[in-house]
Amino acid sequence: MSAPVDGLITQASSVGVAGTVSGSIPITVTVNGTAVPVTAGSFSATPAVSEGSNTLTIVATDSGGRTTTVTRTVVRDSVAPAVAAASPASGAFLATVRPQVRFTFSDPVPSSGLAANSVALLLDGIDVTAQATIGATDAMFTPAIDLSEGNHTAQATVTDRAGNSSTASVTFFVDAAAPSLTLSPCGGATVASGTPTLSASYADSGSGIDTASVMVTLDGGDVTPSFAASATGATFTP
Repeated sequence: MSAPVDGLITQASSVGVAGTVSGSIPITVTVNGTAVPVTAGSFSATPAVSEGSNTLTIVATDSGGRTTTVTRTVVRDSVAPAVAAASPASGAFLATVRPQVRFTFSDPVPSSGLAANSVALLLDGIDVTAQATIGATDAMFTPAIDLSEGNHTAQATVTDRAGNSSTASVTFFVDAAAPSLTLSPCGGATVASGTPTLSASYADSGSGIDTASVMVTLDGGDVTPSFAASATGATFTP
């Protein structure tokens, strides 16, 4: 038997069977009970294989009725692995410049198993696989250098032993810079009014201001409900 090798793993719906025979002619050959032609001592066939494990039985019979049987096991797996981004969440705003990124994966039935070195990880198009800790069902990494402010995309590709592959990606936003804040009147100022208008101007070049997070105190007391807050500032008159 020259093909297939025993234990072959394939995506294909059929597999090539080939070999040679010798002995008292004529010699007949069957593959899983179906006769195949023998020419000058060689035979070949392309039987169909179903998803999962298949057993191919090749029987050669000579003119005297003597038989030789060879079996081969072939696994068909045309289903790609499942892979998903676990963290961070898609579109997340992150306050760290070295966020941990994690992907999960599995190989659904019929499973041929994941190939050696089957997981490839990219960060902004750069291979970071060597930085990752890769387990049986997940892979995670923390960038070796600080990420710049703004959007970043991580991607994982997982390949099984049959050559099927799947890819997942996640985009997140790094915003480690604090918002700018300016108060009026400024600290130490002298004002002529007993009810001066107090204002705060703020801005953020990254994820923007969460107006629900604005908190204002006056002489230690919370006056936030009295402030009129917008995306760029807040004002209050005692």
